[in-house]
Amino acid sequence: MLGLTLVATSGCSSPENTADTTLETALKTTVETTQAAEPLMERSVPDSVVGVWCGGANDTPDGHWTYVFTSEGAVEARNTTSGFAGHVITQGDVMTFHVDGSDPWQSSWAVGYEEALGVSLLYLDGYSYYPGSCDS
Repeated sequence: MLGLTLVATSGCSSPENTADTTLETALKTTVETTQAAEPLMERSVPDSVVGVWCGGANDTPDGHWTYVFTSEGAVEARNTTSGFAGHVITQGDVMTFHVDGSDPWQSSWAVGYEEALGVSLLYLDGYSYYPGSCDS
């Protein structure tokens, strides 16, 4: 929230632009203080997660999900009947998904190499995701 401080000067001995300069300084200081007090969370996706993934529960009526993660923190997910798009903030082993019109939600995540398959798998909330789209 920005606060604005108005400064009134009295007398005629001050230059006309002193009030304007004081107002600009107060506004600039307020903006800088507000920005420092409210750090922005950086969108983030680890390099090992960037890409396209297919998986999820086998027994869901909607089938598997395809997730697409970008290095800028964007995420898109879809299955046979629905989908969503937004951004992700990753902290440790937790991803927080931010989608317009929805409350943020968190998922645990990990990437692990599966020797039997010869690829790394993404795990979201315990479900495995294989590299590539579910459409292919």
